[in-house]
Amino acid sequence: MDRRELLKNLVAMAAVDGSFAEREVHFLCDRCVEWGIDDPGFADVLTEVVADPQKEVAIPETKAACVELLQELIRMMAADGHLADPEKKLFASAAGQMNIASDELDELIDDVLRDV
Repeated sequence: MDRRELLKNLVAMAAVDGSFAEREVHFLCDRCVEWGIDDPGFADVLTEVVADPQKEVAIPETKAACVELLQELIRMMAADGHLADPEKKLFASAAGQMNIASDELDELIDDVLRDV
């Protein structure tokens, strides 16, 4: 999954509860810098996702990319310190589509949150 598509998934997660917290915006900006996405690219992603508020998370094709996406979604959910129900539902839907075993998912969540 390319970085732009990954960013779209993170923006969808941030927007699913109807607002962007300041810490979520900082997290997204940090990812843009890390992934080499410039301001116009970020603006394009925001516009695209906000135009389709019901956007589902795009599921990667490989297991490694799925794990990376889940890790980033967990970090995005934790960015504002509040796990909103719509965020949990979006995460659960994505994880379910990836066919990740529940014990593996629990371990992944624990590992990521330990580092947040």
